[in-house]
Amino acid sequence: MPYRETLCHGDFGPGNIILNVTGQVVIDWTTGSIDMY
Repeated sequence: MPYRETLCHGDFGPGNIILNVTGQVVIDWTTGSIDMY
């Protein structure tokens, strides 16, 4: 399988997700990066 660019959060967990009636948003992207996986 070839490698491809992937957006990685770096600190994904329940404390970094905001939920409301319209959906969810992942917050706190200070350790985010683009990696090859």
